[in-house]
Amino acid sequence: PTPFTFEDSDERFLAWSPDEQWIAYGSGEGRAHNRIMKKNTVTMATAETVLEGGADFTVHDWSRDGKTLLFAEAGNATGSDLWTLDMQSPGAKPVPYLQTASYERHGAFSPDGHWIAYISDESGQSEVYVQSFPPGAGKFQVSNGGGTIPRWRADGQELFFVSGANMVAVTTRTSPLFVAGGMQPLFKVNPVVGTKARNYDVTPDGNRFLVLVDQDAQELAPATIIVNWQAGMQKPQ
Repeated sequence: PTPFTFEDSDERFLAWSPDEQWIAYGSGEGRAHNRIMKKNTVTMATAETVLEGGADFTVHDWSRDGKTLLFAEAGNATGSDLWTLDMQSPGAKPVPYLQTASYERHGAFSPDGHWIAYISDESGQSEVYVQSFPPGAGKFQVSNGGGTIPRWRADGQELFFVSGANMVAVTTRTSPLFVAGGMQPLFKVNPVVGTKARNYDVTPDGNRFLVLVDQDAQELAPATIIVNWQAGMQKPQ
């Protein structure tokens, strides 16, 4: 392990640029991350400030074309909202993507960049929604019975999220219109609950998952105990 940031502050909640040349992350003191920084992963030059002055930023995703950063801001009059920032125009102002009385977070761009999956509690509980980017071309509720932390498969044909104690997959189509299938449980999981950061990731092909789990909450797998096993290894007389 090698330190990547050296600022006299607290850094967390990051997103890689699609070309892997940059990492964008929140920076601040304690729980108030009032800056978004970016740092080059090759040159390791001093980090650059791309946005500052917010209440509490959480970096979520970087669009595949490298143009747009998706982040949440909490602590304002409308709770937690989703915003976008043009990463190719220095000094650009953030643009609200979802700014409602509900709690919106965990935004993720579809691979083609035309849709954003996110969570909202507008129904009274956290559910996964997909809305067009830019807004105006459709909005769909994907989960039923609760959902959080959506992640797309690299080809855009599946959307993964956590629902209850299950990792779930939903088949999706993003062009010419968005279409989603039913929820299919993949495996049981008890992820560490977090309101801001992603606690799992999935490989581009959707076949392998890396999950930060609550070890105390995991059910122990059944064990088989074999006694007098040495007797079974003896050669017959």
